[in-house]
Amino acid sequence: MTIKSRIVALVSWVDPWLLTALALGAWLRFSQLGDFDNQYYTATVVSMLKSPSNFLFASFDAGGVVAVDKPPLSFWAQAIPGALFGPAKWAVTLPQVVAGTMAIVILHIAIKPAFGRVAAAASSLTLAVIPASVIIDSRNEPDSLLSF
Repeated sequence: MTIKSRIVALVSWVDPWLLTALALGAWLRFSQLGDFDNQYYTATVVSMLKSPSNFLFASFDAGGVVAVDKPPLSFWAQAIPGALFGPAKWAVTLPQVVAGTMAIVILHIAIKPAFGRVAAAASSLTLAVIPASVIIDSRNEPDSLLSF
């Protein structure tokens, strides 16, 4: 298979409505990266980076006594860019923005075979622009991983 035929096959597979929803959703989410910050969860990420025990249990305090009220998986995802780039607002929010943007693609792929192209386009465009989803995905709160 030549490169040209692979590109043609890829372009014919990708739905322009999916690209539109993805571009719009990514722009809405990434344009607000770091604008909203829950300081409680940012402090949790900072504490998690101080010791392996704090990391494992998503401990809020440096002593590892108090755990946050959410499951640690989303905080583990926040801790990775926090460790790489420092605990900046944008760094701890980055995993949620990426998860929210990828949820648009996953929803489109899940809906299209069962309900068709129109339903997939409508659902992915709705998820891309619905204010609740954009706000949740633009914050460093763990809820966007749930929707992902």
